[in-house]
Amino acid sequence: MFKSLSLLVLISSALFSSPLQEAINKADEGSIIRLNPGVYEGNLIINKAITIEGKEDGVVLKGSGKGTVVKITSSYVTLKNLRITHSGQRHDQLDGAISIVEAKNCEISKVHIDDTLFGIDLQSVSNSKITDNYITSQDAPIGLRGDGIRLWYSNDNLIKNNTLFKSEIWWCGTHITIIFLIIQQNTVVIPCILCTQVKIM
Repeated sequence: MFKSLSLLVLISSALFSSPLQEAINKADEGSIIRLNPGVYEGNLIINKAITIEGKEDGVVLKGSGKGTVVKITSSYVTLKNLRITHSGQRHDQLDGAISIVEAKNCEISKVHIDDTLFGIDLQSVSNSKITDNYITSQDAPIGLRGDGIRLWYSNDNLIKNNTLFKSEIWWCGTHITIIFLIIQQNTVVIPCILCTQVKIM
């Protein structure tokens, strides 16, 4: 899709020292933003096709405790090898770690999510991959937790090798493939609603 990739390397030397949103805003389509270990301020908006990945373990995107930590409104976005934490707590706003809206061909992989209301929320998303993630909800009674993985009218997506701890999955869509989903310390798995051609393996 892209003729060339530009590479940005951000170095974190202190808490919230790197203006990650500014780097996203300045990045060209198709850029790869590689982050060194450190804590980066969240509540990010990604509205272009880029990749954000941790160069190694210890890269944390920390929200403000309000809203969603990472909002994606573009296709062809990848998040990889990150920890995402500290979302808001509003159910009516679907506060969570990652929200993807009206996009396709996105990938979320090797992301550790904790202390968020919802985990990964896909709304009208297609042909995307959610793989090798660990997701745990905020410490709350089960009725007050958000979903670890939520798909709303989202089709042709792959959910593979994810672990949900004290969390659940909820989906509405078609052509969804779920492979090797581990659910720990939970009593509820919300089934698919208005779904067709869902494969669970």
